[in-house]
Amino acid sequence: MQTINEPLKIKGTQASQANKADECDFAAVWDMFDEYKKLEPKEEDEEEDDPLGEDVGGALLRPGGSAFAGPAVQSPKQGEAAGDDEEDSSQQVPLDTLSDIQEKTFIMEKALCMNTYQQRLAQFRRMLPGRTEPDEPVAEHSQSVVMVAPHMLHLWNYRCPETSGQRVTCVRWNPANPDLLAVTYGTLQFGAHPGLVCCWSPKNPDHPALIYRTPSGATCCDFATQNAAMLAVGCYDGSLALYSTSQKSDRPVNDCFRGVDKPMGVIWDVQFVLKDQGVGEAKREVLMSISEDGRVLQWNTRQGLQTVPVMSMRRDPSFSTKKENRSRKSDAFISRSAVGLHFSFRPGNTAQYLVATESGTAHLCSTSHSDQYLFTYSGHLAAVYRAHWSPFSADVLVTCSADWSFRVWHADQKVAVIVVQSASRSAINDIQWSPLCATQLALCTDHEVEVWDLAVSTLDPLIVHPNVTRGATNTTLTFGPDGECLMIGDSAGSVAVYQLENLPAAEPDHVEKLEEVVQTQLFRVLSTLREEQEEETDAIAE
Repeated sequence: MQTINEPLKIKGTQASQANKADECDFAAVWDMFDEYKKLEPKEEDEEEDDPLGEDVGGALLRPGGSAFAGPAVQSPKQGEAAGDDEEDSSQQVPLDTLSDIQEKTFIMEKALCMNTYQQRLAQFRRMLPGRTEPDEPVAEHSQSVVMVAPHMLHLWNYRCPETSGQRVTCVRWNPANPDLLAVTYGTLQFGAHPGLVCCWSPKNPDHPALIYRTPSGATCCDFATQNAAMLAVGCYDGSLALYSTSQKSDRPVNDCFRGVDKPMGVIWDVQFVLKDQGVGEAKREVLMSISEDGRVLQWNTRQGLQTVPVMSMRRDPSFSTKKENRSRKSDAFISRSAVGLHFSFRPGNTAQYLVATESGTAHLCSTSHSDQYLFTYSGHLAAVYRAHWSPFSADVLVTCSADWSFRVWHADQKVAVIVVQSASRSAINDIQWSPLCATQLALCTDHEVEVWDLAVSTLDPLIVHPNVTRGATNTTLTFGPDGECLMIGDSAGSVAVYQLENLPAAEPDHVEKLEEVVQTQLFRVLSTLREEQEEETDAIAE
């Protein structure tokens, strides 16, 4: 028997679109324990409930809860129960009264940040190899060997709302704790512009571990070597403050904010220096500073902050950058004081130090002579911003200037051995020797970062990397504790962390290579000068 199937009918209908929303929540073990506890019958002889058990967990873990808010945070169900029972609501305790809640939330925040930046932290500590080239995968079955050029891999930025818009003026690592980075912020303008000092850690790049505030812009800082918890901060108004990172207070241990013996200008650099006391005696650490009024001061930190003059910088009237101006009578100076911008103590001999000045010269000075220079290095056409001794050779130094160039000098020669123009054709704001390789150094201009290797080339840099922050200019840079990272501060309040990839490794004889490059270039410079002098002598004889 066959059954005939009737044809199907199709009928269309119209309806409004059904809106869908995803909702999620997080429940910890103690949340589930509290909920099941509520379902259990209460005993009649129970005197009172614990006022801290439920609210603390809700404030720390529920979305929108804050451990630093004044009142305790409740869920909607808890709020209804509290409205019905006035006695339970009167037992709420403000979270800010708990002594250890801030420390525990700080540890929790650090753990969450370490989970977020886990891969980048592993690259920062060299636990994972970096990528060969950003955003470019490499074929697995490639027969040819791909040579990747040196480059910089961006890891993260140290920044927070408090530092937004503040100019980064100095970056220093703690000598005892490689995870503690001190950064100073300040607006370099006259007036009441408070400064900021933040101590960052790679374990939490989103918020500083310590924050100190100064009445004027903070311009420089340095950690002590013997007492690594002591941090010295110089300010724009000439004041100086000492902070202890081991204490929880944000007030300075010692300061001269209202002192009358402080410098008359901006303190551009501060350094803790180990000085020899004599034969058989231990070295004593002293605090030195250089300011805009041309004075190099030693600070006595034992009984307040008292200053001892070490050097008073004076302009050199015989200095001239052009040969045709040497015979011309020098013009009168408006101020006889020279503006000191940076100083660097000689490795192995802390009695001698370099001073970079605004007049375009670098002076070799001694703590034993306060009225004269030992040596003067002239050649720059604009202000010299930095002067650094090589950490591997005590006779080699480098200076960078606003004339777009950096120069390598031999300590015994007044003429620059190597003169290199910046690839970006702009003023060089900061320069640093690499702590790993004697021939490598890094510098920053307003919009680019350059890495050079003097043994490879003095014409082209190994790396030229643009600034990642739009509308900001680079202000300072420093190498990481291991020498394989760069920290670059800018004018927007951000410190960018980069990993240096595929740089030429330091060979066992890298120190000898630096000395060889310097000696070779020095021979060429002296030969050229000798030929010029002979030509001038012949011209005069004719």
